[in-house]
Amino acid sequence: MKLMQSVVAALICAVGLATQVSAGPVEASGSCSAPAPAGEQTAIVSTPDYLAGNDEGEAPDPQAEAAEKAWLNYQASVLDALRHSPAPRDWALATVAGLAFDKQDGATGNERDALLERAMAAAPDDALVQWIAVMRLQPTAVESAAPLRRLQLLEPDNAAVWLETLIPAQKRNDAAVVDRALNRMASSSRFDGHFTDLSRALVDAYQRTPPAATVAAQDDPFRSASVAPYAYAAAITSATALPAFQDLLNACRVDPLTGANTQRSIDCAAAGRLMAARSDTLIASRIGLTMLRLSRTFSDDDVSQARTQDWLREQFTTKLLASAGSPDESSAEDMITYQSDWIETGSEVEAMRRAVARAGIPVTPPDDWTDKLSPFSEDRFTQDQAALKRVAEKH
Repeated sequence: MKLMQSVVAALICAVGLATQVSAGPVEASGSCSAPAPAGEQTAIVSTPDYLAGNDEGEAPDPQAEAAEKAWLNYQASVLDALRHSPAPRDWALATVAGLAFDKQDGATGNERDALLERAMAAAPDDALVQWIAVMRLQPTAVESAAPLRRLQLLEPDNAAVWLETLIPAQKRNDAAVVDRALNRMASSSRFDGHFTDLSRALVDAYQRTPPAATVAAQDDPFRSASVAPYAYAAAITSATALPAFQDLLNACRVDPLTGANTQRSIDCAAAGRLMAARSDTLIASRIGLTMLRLSRTFSDDDVSQARTQDWLREQFTTKLLASAGSPDESSAEDMITYQSDWIETGSEVEAMRRAVARAGIPVTPPDDWTDKLSPFSEDRFTQDQAALKRVAEKH
């Protein structure tokens, strides 16, 4: 039950982040794992609470204790297999999964960094390995780092790569570098944050080391050998860091009074439409639509696209995720199908569309449906004006 709740919570969190980014200034550089104070647990997938319901002082349940120990040992075995695999990609995966499971690999931060550096050196042409390395670096250190330089050679058509050049340049107010990075984003053919590559690799890793019968709960199909790999992959992937999208939004925010950033409108429009249509995640697609509003380059077609996305998101969250509150076989199969669709298509939005269609719900909104979360609503423009006023007051 705990694992299923973690997966559903992760999916809801990802959709919720996509809602927030169109509302105005937001530091969308975290993940569904919010930073916690030092010393607090930060695991995305927590240890199943096999002892739940025991009152303080009640004698421990030997079966529950054994189940909890088996679960911990299982996670440790998966992480150990990844660390000692002959494949460099597995070493990189070990650093991601180890963090998501609250250091259940027993490794220190320095040891993970060393393992990731080893993976980077051994697999210079593996874009996923290099991307994991970029996501582990501080934004100010990314621009000159070897992994980003490798990605620029491996994936010159990936706008997500050039965003990692834009972010530190925007932070230090280097307009020339921001302009060049925006131009590269605008001329790219996709925005790929490697969420589907990471999810696919994690599914494969857990399928190679399936849980034993002593780990899989009889009453929870989400911890069965067939379903657990998809559930763990979904939860861990949702814990990975997102780019600092706020820097991109700031670079494209046009001030109609001063004309600030107007010269970037063409590139912001091209990059925004690319992200809206060719992103791997809903949040990146939403950022693209928000760029169109902030750069004042949107059209009726863009408003219509946002409306359809918001309809799919509403149906998916309120009617599909809401029904996943019980650990039955059908909800587990639905989760596998959804994850498989996302991996197959490389698009979270398309996976949501397929899920809505399978449920027999129209994939386009009826004429009388009101899009209360539209990134092009009057409320959004009012918030934009307030943001511009705050910036002006600081200067």
